[in-house]
Parts: sequence; C-alpha cells; structure tokens
Amino acid sequence: MPDRLDISGLRLTVPTEPLTAAAFAPFGDVIENPRPDVQPSQYAQAFGSGLDSKKTEAHPFNPVSANQGSAIKYQRVSALADRYAADRCASGTPSAPLASMFVCSARTLLPENLLTSKNDGGGLFHVTILERHPYTTQTFVPLATGSSSETRYLVIVAPTLPEGSRPPDVRGIKAFIARGDQAVTYGAGTWHAPMAALGAPGTSIPYFVFQFANGVGPEDCQEVLFDCGRGYKVGQTSSVVVRVPPPPTPPAAPANTTALAKPNNYGLWSKL
Repeated sequence: MPDRLDISGLRLTVPTEPLTAAAFAPFGDVIENPRPDVQPSQYAQAFGSGLDSKKTEAHPFNPVSANQGSAIKYQRVSALADRYAADRCASGTPSAPLASMFVCSARTLLPENLLTSKNDGGGLFHVTILERHPYTTQTFVPLATGSSSETRYLVIVAPTLPEGSRPPDVRGIKAFIARGDQAVTYGAGTWHAPMAALGAPGTSIPYFVFQFANGVGPEDCQEVLFDCGRGYKVGQTSSVVVRVPPPPTPPAAPANTTALAKPNNYGLWSKL
C-alpha cells in the first residue's frame, strides 16, 4: 500500500530536457552506443590495435574488438547493484536476479489550454506517484519496433530528502525525454515515476527490465502517492506536471527524381 505525501499548496510545472548521461548522472546511468559513428570494421582506426590496453582504457567503457572482429564490446556500461545483504535489509531474505518484461501503454497527456488544444503529441503529464527500490538498481531497455527517433518515453526522477523516512524532494523533480536507442538504470534508492511511454493512443512500448529482488514488498519497492489537496484526485491528477513537447517533425521525404519512362520500339517500358 503506497504512503501518501502531502504536497497541498505546491504548484509545479517541470520542463523536459533531452536524456544525456551527464544530466542523468546524479540519478543513475544512461546506456547507449558510446560511438555510433564507429563500425566494428573501423575499430583499429578509432581505438588502435587493441594490443595496448592503456590506449583502449583511455576511451569510454574500454572498448575491445570481439566476435572475430565483427563487434565492438563496450565494457561496464552501467553500474548494477545488489545491496540487500550489504545494507542488511530488515527481513534478511536473500535476493536474486530478476528479469522481466514490461509492456507500457502510451500515457495520456492533457492539454495545457482546453480552448486551444492541438493533437500534436505534446501536453502535460501529471505526476501522481513516485517509487524507489532501496536495495537494487533497476534497468529499463526499450524494445520498440519503430526508429529510435520515433520512439520516446519520459524518465522522471527526484532527489531524496535527508530527514525521516527519506521522502522524495518533489521540488527537485527532473524530467527527461529518452529516445528508443537509449536505456536507463535507476540507481538504488532513486525516486522515479513508473515508466511513462509516449506515443499515439493505443500504442505501447515493451521494455526488458533487470533488477534484484527478494520478494519482500517494502524491501523491493516503496511508493508514495501525491496528495495535492482539494480539487485533485489522488492517483489521477496532480499539481505537479511535466510539460512534454511535441515530437520532432520527421524530415521531408526527398523529391522523386526517377526519370519518366516511355515505351521502346519493342512495346516494353524503359527509362530515359
């Protein structure tokens, strides 16, 4: 059963920013191809022969050539943590790796102005609940079928206040827009919103999710519902909203420059 967090009187509109490793570092890791400009066949040109470990270690994630030269292996791209034993969870129940699949529906965004609302893929996302996993990291890897630019999802996180039960610092909420070619690892104990897929109504994004768990509810996951006071429905609407911009406009298709065809002397079609 989630706890309630009284934030009545707080009105907060959070802007979004693109998800980057540097901006997200206080909350966890961003997992993405560190060098999308380098193909496996270009390994030696980009990173050296691989025989000198000092040269490869100078590059992020210590890349090595793998699979008979057909792949580049970037190492330790995310810090995974299992702290159940080290932090002495109250039950003493041992943890185990847990791999799951979450299929997340595209969230409904509400218009900022009902009189001038446009169905452009943007709008306001109401933050009604935050959760954390006190003893484990949690990694989300999108498995969308569309292009990386077409797939978008919200990553919403908050710092932790030092007092009492260490609730989230709601005033410090950050919101990021992730692409389909980016995965995230939430650090152990990091407050975050449940996964918020973006897209057209009726669509969804599947995620591969990895964490550790011991099956004891409050040790695996802790939740807080925002109680925003009169005029708001707990769990449905909130005085804390994220302003989500419309998706970028896809580039225009190139003009069709195919030459017109005409019949040849044999009654067949050929190009000029």
